[in-house]
Amino acid sequence: MSLQQFQTLYQADPFYNWFGLHHPMMYAAHKAAGGMTSIYRQIGIGCERLFRMIMRDSFGLSDKDLTWSYEVLLPTGKK
Repeated sequence: MSLQQFQTLYQADPFYNWFGLHHPMMYAAHKAAGGMTSIYRQIGIGCERLFRMIMRDSFGLSDKDLTWSYEVLLPTGKK
């Protein structure tokens, strides 16, 4: 993917564009490192925290109410 293609793709996404991920330095980092998972992970964590606060404030929920998890049952019977 060329820089122009990268910028066109990332600028078309309002969320990525808002974060400035269309910047040429982000493109260079992708090319050098093969991916920028850390920044995307941090954006995801921040969005989850924001979502939880909105839910808490909108519905009067406690932090305990907003804690969720899941378990996967493996073929071996372990969770």
